[in-house]
Amino acid sequence: MDNQISSYNFGVEFIVFGFNVDKTNQYITPHLYNITQKSQPLCFDSVGFVMIGIGESQSFPEITKEPYSPANPLSDAIVRTYWAKKSAERMTGVGKMTDLGLAWVELNEGAKKVEIKNTLVSQEIINNLLEDKFEEQRNRVKQMTTEIQNNLNEVFLGTRIITKK
Repeated sequence: MDNQISSYNFGVEFIVFGFNVDKTNQYITPHLYNITQKSQPLCFDSVGFVMIGIGESQSFPEITKEPYSPANPLSDAIVRTYWAKKSAERMTGVGKMTDLGLAWVELNEGAKKVEIKNTLVSQEIINNLLEDKFEEQRNRVKQMTTEIQNNLNEVFLGTRIITKK
């Protein structure tokens, strides 16, 4: 029976994250898991990110464009996550709404208590900092692609000669 339960395909997968706090409240370790459709937990602590769903193939190149590790700054993680989500939106079925949340641990010294906190990043930040820059970058890439295409057309038509410098 245990075998049947552990191999049952639930048809969904999800991401679970949390924190492990030692008894002295001195060491706080973040954890990141992907629970597969067959209820198998896969740990992604060492990688520092995990993706699921139909947009995964589109978002992976955005996250891994540059080397990434859990030691990267939070600002880098936020930008990569947002841009990966926007890239994934090209896939049919990926929602266009983007909520971006943060979770962290605070040690309340007076009470000797660890508090796990979380918040959603405000829509104003998402729109003004991330969305505007995302569009700006997309337009730069389009412009660069057009310039390269024009240069290649000139070479192929013989109106431009490539010389080695």
